[in-house]
Amino acid sequence: MNSAIIMALSALVFALGFRFYSKFLATKIAKLDDRNPTPAVKFNDGKDYVPTNKWVVLFYHYATIAGAGVLLGPTLAAQYGWLPCIIWILTATCLAGGVHDFMVMFLSVRNDGKSIGEIARKELGRLGWITVSLATFFMATVAVSGMGMGLISALEHNPWATFTVMMTIPISLFMYAYERWVRRKTLEASVIGLAILMALFFAAGALQH
Repeated sequence: MNSAIIMALSALVFALGFRFYSKFLATKIAKLDDRNPTPAVKFNDGKDYVPTNKWVVLFYHYATIAGAGVLLGPTLAAQYGWLPCIIWILTATCLAGGVHDFMVMFLSVRNDGKSIGEIARKELGRLGWITVSLATFFMATVAVSGMGMGLISALEHNPWATFTVMMTIPISLFMYAYERWVRRKTLEASVIGLAILMALFFAAGALQH
């Protein structure tokens, strides 16, 4: 099958999921209300609670994902052909991973920014808090370990890729400084940072060869 058709159908599935299923979760299950202040507004202290640009928050959560399934799942599914891989990505994103992440973040915001462990203590008592905290710790440890092994395998014998990943740290610091002290424009800083990263990516690849 033509890859363009697969991409178009996948984009359609994501668009429908965002338009209908996410709206159902937001309005019927979570019952979101823009009039409710977030913890960042209620407890704004300039340190732990700081109102932040929505695009910064979005990509921060995107970049700090801790679930191995969304990264390693498609890789494992691809061993059985492209169709299981596509099905995994579409169904897991729309019905599992996206729903889980959304609801966990919603619960935290609704409970003044508390962690899942603290919410469990409030709702389930001390035993529930200990159980949920231990389960979260071990699941996060296994997930990060699995992703670490996958990343190590991908970067092994690829010094240009390792260099590019390493450079994301100083680029991030540059973007912060640019937005804080030069021009307070998130999009502009993001575009510049991405341009630098892509330039380093291609330059490192050329130098390797």
